[in-house]
Parts: sequence; structure tokens; C-alpha cells
Amino acid sequence: NMEWSVFDYIPGGAETVHVDNLGENNDQDVDIPVIGTKEDDDPDKPCCTADVVFILDTSNSILEKDVKLLLDFFHGFIEIQEKILEPTTTDRSAGLQISLLTYCGQVTVHAKLGEQGKAELLDTINAIPRKTCKYTSTHWALEEAKRQLQGERQRIAPHVRKIVVLA
Repeated sequence: NMEWSVFDYIPGGAETVHVDNLGENNDQDVDIPVIGTKEDDDPDKPCCTADVVFILDTSNSILEKDVKLLLDFFHGFIEIQEKILEPTTTDRSAGLQISLLTYCGQVTVHAKLGEQGKAELLDTINAIPRKTCKYTSTHWALEEAKRQLQGERQRIAPHVRKIVVLA
């Protein structure tokens, strides 16, 4: 049972991906902006440089055991990263900035983009409840992800990738 089909997207094509029939009554649509579609293979640019927003669906459509598995995945991903920027780092031209969101009726921002370093992110993930609640609000979570990627800590250099992980 696939809730989401693969998006038809060709790099360099449309600047948004349109998704129909979201929300509890399938009556909401959203245009997801595609940010950073330019490929840049310049060997002088630092690798592993991205602004990443993790979004976790904690609505009743997800089993609590799966919420735990996804949070364990997020924790493991953060734990092995060597280039997560600390909030006090002044040179932000390379490295990862992370934001963590959950949604279930409303969106909860657990970590704003770039405002937590590795240790704080791991603590934050450990503190996120491993339970579900009513209602799905994917469109609001995607809107908040966009706000995080375009907020005060965004990096606009062309080599900085903008990534949203929706789980």
C-alpha cells in the first residue's frame, strides 16, 4: 500500500512538484518548491554541504513501532555524521545544518535549521515522543520545511544542497 507515488520530476524542468489530494478529506493540494536543482560538479566546492529538514509523520496512519524505527534511523544518521555544524560555527560554507519536524494535526519544530549541533540533535531525537495521534497534515509540514530552508539560517551558495526527508 503506497500512500505516495514517485514524483515525475526532471532536473532543470519545473520549479515545483504539484501534489493533489492531501489532508484527511483529500481536499488539499500543495506545490512543493524544488530548490537547488542546478548540478555542480566543481571539485573545489566542499562536499557534504547541505541544509536538511527531517519530517516525521506521527499520525495514526503510522504504527508506533514504525515511528520508533524512523527516529532510530534519524538518530543513527546524525550519530555517524562528522560535519554537522555547531550553532556557534562562524564559517558556514561547508557542513550540514539539520532541522527536525514532526506532524500530527499540527507541526512541531523540534530543532530549527542550524540551531543545534550534533549532541543537541541526538538529545532532541531521544526526547521526541514515540507515539502517534490523530490527523495528518503533510502539507503543513512541507510548508514548515520550506520556511526552515528559507529562514534566517539558510545558506544560498550554489553548492549548498537543500534536502527534505519525509518519513
